[in-house]
Amino acid sequence: MGDDERERNVEVVRRYLRTFVTKDLAEPAELVAEDVQIYGSGTAVQGRHYVEGAVSSPGLTVLDQRIVQFWGEQDTYGLLGGLGLLPDEPIAF
Repeated sequence: MGDDERERNVEVVRRYLRTFVTKDLAEPAELVAEDVQIYGSGTAVQGRHYVEGAVSSPGLTVLDQRIVQFWGEQDTYGLLGGLGLLPDEPIAF
Protein backbone atom coordinates (compact mmCIF):
# COMPACT_ATOMS: atom_id res chain seq x y z
CA MET A 1 0.00 0.00 0.00
CA GLY A 2 1.46 3.35 -1.01
CA ASP A 3 1.52 6.48 1.14
CA ASP A 4 -1.28 8.16 -0.87
CA GLU A 5 -3.59 5.17 -0.48
CA ARG A 6 -2.76 4.91 3.21
CA GLU A 7 -3.62 8.61 3.75
CA ARG A 8 -6.93 8.21 1.89
CA ASN A 9 -7.80 5.20 4.07
CA VAL A 10 -6.86 7.10 7.23
CA GLU A 11 -9.19 9.92 6.15
CA VAL A 12 -12.03 7.40 5.63
CA VAL A 13 -11.59 6.13 9.19
CA ARG A 14 -11.42 9.71 10.54
CA ARG A 15 -14.66 10.59 8.77
CA TYR A 16 -16.29 7.44 10.14
CA LEU A 17 -15.17 8.20 13.70
CA ARG A 18 -16.44 11.77 13.36
CA THR A 19 -19.99 10.34 13.06
CA PHE A 20 -19.82 9.35 16.75
CA VAL A 21 -19.57 13.07 17.54
CA THR A 22 -21.88 14.51 14.87
CA LYS A 23 -24.42 11.63 14.77
CA ASP A 24 -24.71 12.33 11.02
CA LEU A 25 -25.78 8.99 9.51
CA ALA A 26 -25.32 10.31 5.97
CA GLU A 27 -21.55 10.06 6.41
CA PRO A 28 -21.47 6.24 6.87
CA ALA A 29 -23.59 5.87 3.73
CA GLU A 30 -20.69 7.39 1.79
CA LEU A 31 -17.95 5.53 3.66
CA VAL A 32 -19.27 2.03 4.29
CA ALA A 33 -19.73 -0.59 1.58
CA GLU A 34 -23.35 -1.71 1.08
CA ASP A 35 -22.37 -5.31 1.87
CA VAL A 36 -20.00 -4.53 4.77
CA GLN A 37 -19.13 -7.51 6.99
CA ILE A 38 -19.40 -6.97 10.77
CA TYR A 39 -17.86 -9.38 13.29
CA GLY A 40 -18.34 -9.34 17.06
CA SER A 41 -19.74 -11.25 20.05
CA GLY A 42 -19.17 -14.52 18.23
CA THR A 43 -21.54 -13.52 15.44
CA ALA A 44 -21.19 -12.10 11.95
CA VAL A 45 -23.68 -9.97 10.05
CA GLN A 46 -23.54 -8.31 6.68
CA GLY A 47 -25.04 -5.06 5.42
CA ARG A 48 -24.69 -1.31 5.85
CA HIS A 49 -27.94 -1.06 7.86
CA TYR A 50 -26.15 -2.72 10.79
CA VAL A 51 -23.54 0.05 10.83
CA GLU A 52 -26.13 2.73 11.59
CA GLY A 53 -26.95 0.94 14.83
CA ALA A 54 -23.33 0.27 15.77
CA VAL A 55 -21.63 2.20 18.53
CA SER A 56 -18.09 0.94 18.17
CA SER A 57 -15.50 -0.33 15.76
CA PRO A 58 -11.99 -1.01 17.03
CA GLY A 59 -11.02 -2.87 13.85
CA LEU A 60 -11.83 -1.62 10.36
CA THR A 61 -10.80 -2.91 6.95
CA VAL A 62 -10.75 -0.21 4.26
CA LEU A 63 -10.57 -1.00 0.54
CA ASP A 64 -10.95 1.53 -2.27
CA GLN A 65 -11.85 4.26 0.24
CA ARG A 66 -14.80 2.24 1.63
CA ILE A 67 -15.05 0.40 4.94
CA VAL A 68 -15.68 -3.25 4.08
CA GLN A 69 -15.22 -5.01 7.45
CA PHE A 70 -15.71 -4.21 11.15
CA TRP A 71 -14.09 -6.36 13.84
CA GLY A 72 -14.92 -6.19 17.54
CA GLU A 73 -17.36 -4.31 19.67
CA GLN A 74 -15.78 -1.93 22.12
CA ASP A 75 -16.55 1.76 22.53
CA THR A 76 -13.01 3.11 22.17
CA TYR A 77 -14.14 6.74 22.10
CA GLY A 78 -16.19 6.25 25.27
CA LEU A 79 -13.34 4.41 26.93
CA LEU A 80 -10.85 7.19 26.18
CA GLY A 81 -13.35 9.79 27.40
CA GLY A 82 -14.02 7.85 30.58
CA LEU A 83 -10.30 7.67 31.26
CA GLY A 84 -9.99 11.42 30.83
CA LEU A 85 -7.77 11.05 27.79
CA LEU A 86 -9.88 13.25 25.50
CA PRO A 87 -10.12 17.04 25.58
CA ASP A 88 -13.25 18.63 27.05
CA GLU A 89 -13.95 20.48 23.80
CA PRO A 90 -15.07 18.65 20.63
CA ILE A 91 -12.31 17.15 18.54
CA ALA A 92 -11.66 19.08 15.32
CA PHE A 93 -11.34 16.91 12.22
